[in-house]
Parts: sequence; structure tokens; C-alpha cells
Amino acid sequence: MTFFDVDTLPGLTDSRFSRIAMLLELHETLQRLLYEQGQMSIREVDITFDAPTLDRITKLIRPTINMFLFDLQENTELRQSNFQNTQQNGRSERRLPPRRFDLRYMVSALTNVIEDEHLLLWRTLLTLLQHPQLPTDLLPAELHQQDIELRTHVSQTDESQRLASLWNALGVPPHPALYYVVTVPVDMNLV
Repeated sequence: MTFFDVDTLPGLTDSRFSRIAMLLELHETLQRLLYEQGQMSIREVDITFDAPTLDRITKLIRPTINMFLFDLQENTELRQSNFQNTQQNGRSERRLPPRRFDLRYMVSALTNVIEDEHLLLWRTLLTLLQHPQLPTDLLPAELHQQDIELRTHVSQTDESQRLASLWNALGVPPHPALYYVVTVPVDMNLV
């Protein structure tokens, strides 16, 4: 679902809008990954990207995987400072290299039955671990055509304190959760 009408955003063509709408496309890809590769039924499990507040949790109708994007931070270890020379329409262009940003998600399973919650979270964990790079066949056409590599990982450091603080800030008793990171390129030439 797109929340913006391209026609109402001045100066944006369809192709330029799709390049800046990477978060929406990424969320669509993550949903497809869990439904298709995790063999989850779209009729039985919801996948949301909302903050898991107490109000939202109490209104859940079906078991839900919640992927709450709570932090975006540049991955300075992957920063490149050299200009890239590209050929386009028979002309050579100097372009800034893309910067890489880590999108950090708190991934939780929310159900009315704790055993279902644990099983759903385990299936989610296995699916995410099996795909350290998002499969190109799941990427939307715009990302697939750009030959963008989206790397992921489930954090291997102890982030339990950070996740507990996040649950506390949301006003919700802690649930088991995964700390999931997707590293995406940001085209510095879009401005």
C-alpha cells in the first residue's frame, strides 16, 4: 500500500518516486520473504511494521509478526569516498557512491497463546537466518533492475537490554524479540 500519490508530489516522476520509496518496497519484500520462504499463510498470519503499542496489540485479530523499524544509522564501515565514473547515454558521469544505512528492526511475534508466539518467532528466525541477502526474485522490479544488494543479519551481539528498553518505552511488557538489521544503499545523487 502506498500512502503518497505521485501526482501530488511536485517534481517527482514515477521512476524517481520509486527510488525514494525504498522503505515501502523493502517492507513489501520482507513480507514476501516471510510469507513465501517462511511458508506462512497470508490468511492466517499478519505482518505489520507499526510500533507494537499496547493499544495495537490488544486489537490484533490474528497471529502477527511485527517488524518495528526503530533505528536508522549510517554504516560508516562501508562508506566509500571515491567518486564513481559511469557511462550513461554515451556520456561519462562522475557520481557519488551510495552510502549504506543499517535499518534496525525489532521483530516480534504477537499472539494470544504463548506457544504460538514462540513457534511463530522461531519460524521467523529460521527464515531470516536462511537469507543473509534478500533474494533478488523477491525484490520489486525497481530494486531488481538497479542491481542493488540488500544484506541482512540477525544481530549476534547481546541487544536484550536495548530491546527491553524499547518495550518499556512503548509501554508494553517485554516479549521475546529478534534484533534484525537490513543494510541498504542510499543514492546520494537523487537530490
